[in-house]
Amino acid sequence: MPPPFFNQLRTEQQLGYLVGSGYIAYNQYPGIGFYIQSSHHPVEYLIDEIHVFLHKIVKNINQYSHVWDALKKGVMQQLLEKDTNLSMKSQRLWMAIGNLDRTFTYNSQMIQTILDIDFYELKSYLISLVSRQDFGEAILFSSGQHAPISLKTEVITNIQRFKSSSQYI
Repeated sequence: MPPPFFNQLRTEQQLGYLVGSGYIAYNQYPGIGFYIQSSHHPVEYLIDEIHVFLHKIVKNINQYSHVWDALKKGVMQQLLEKDTNLSMKSQRLWMAIGNLDRTFTYNSQMIQTILDIDFYELKSYLISLVSRQDFGEAILFSSGQHAPISLKTEVITNIQRFKSSSQYI
């Protein structure tokens, strides 16, 4: 999703000067992050535009069915890439240790998972994501010069208290 997200919201709509999306692990669970940094638009507008983008992706998802295998192959090739230097290898191994992957087999497990996912499972996942069924979202923002956000929010001022009281999966 990064290229179409960037193209639509940054290039076409000029919503912000920093726009992107990509894979982000949340508490060791896979997730998707979307971000827009803008001094010209209020937070609610930017959030709405992210949701509009996601709805368009789901509506037009079938146009990606013919490239699904190529996309899977590209991700698998990234996972199979050899470390080009000692720094990359140590970073990968330390990350594995931090994620309790003591056998260092996470990448091969991910490759098998990717092989097992078919296009219709992806489509079902995206439909659930957009409809917010069984999904939560964390929105980090700063109102800046705009009025405070009117969505149901909780301002976090004590990170330690937040971490200790949050419901983790």
